[in-house]
Amino acid sequence: MTDPEAQLRNALLDLGLEDWIPIPEAVASSEVREAVGDGSVVEAVSQALRVLVREGRVRLYRGHWNEESDPVPLAEGLELLNDPKWYRFRLDEPGEERLYFVNADNVG
Repeated sequence: MTDPEAQLRNALLDLGLEDWIPIPEAVASSEVREAVGDGSVVEAVSQALRVLVREGRVRLYRGHWNEESDPVPLAEGLELLNDPKWYRFRLDEPGEERLYFVNADNVG
């Protein structure tokens, strides 16, 4: 059996193969929650995504939920992943931007 951190990274990579995934959707994913177990899902996802971004295995995009998203440069992305606002939907905010990730194998 793989260690929980590797299981979480694999779950995120699998999700990212499907489409551009809003980070709150990943936090709510049953596969992600199962991999995290009893720990903080937000903290675990944040740490795992930072590892995957540094390794070049996922790419980050940011934008309004109903428009095209723009790629986020590495340093900025790592900083954004530290902000807890990106890990929940903020539907009450007009013009809400979301942070998305995608498996790098899914983009050209």
